[in-house]
Amino acid sequence: MTVVRGEARVASSGGTLADHLRARHPEVLNPTSPWVLAEQVRLGQLLAVGLVAMLAGWYGLAGTVALSRQAGFLVVAIGGLVLSSVGLSLWLLAGLRAIRVRRVLVREGLLVMVADLPAPAVRERAVDEPTSLVASPAMTHYHRPSCLLVEGKTVAQHALAAHLQSGRTPCGVCAP
Repeated sequence: MTVVRGEARVASSGGTLADHLRARHPEVLNPTSPWVLAEQVRLGQLLAVGLVAMLAGWYGLAGTVALSRQAGFLVVAIGGLVLSSVGLSLWLLAGLRAIRVRRVLVREGLLVMVADLPAPAVRERAVDEPTSLVASPAMTHYHRPSCLLVEGKTVAQHALAAHLQSGRTPCGVCAP
């Protein structure tokens, strides 16, 4: 697999990773559940067999007093527990795989959508003359009149020499 300009491509087929995943795993595209019916049936079967084995082991253990006779029933009960655990693990891994596939499909869909968007509009500010600088008596910096830091504030316009004489320094945002 290679990545070209933010788009994952499968080297063997030449298509995108999303196309490859759609072709290989069409069953994971169900929007309501990450598990397909076959996986749910397999889980039900493994859980049922495991539960029956655990119940058989519990029933056999409860009915015997001799430790030597309980060992076989204990093995059956532990086998049922292992079988149920394996079934649940496989079920969760199948769901995780389906979610990973969907995540790749969503990511590639978003990349396509973002690539089609127009470039964001840039807010243009009026070019101020360097002689028109503003500040208020309480400010330590002088600004251009279009600076965002002085919008909505009461400021007075003075020449550069007046600001320098007052000890003000240039704004770091508008850089007059």
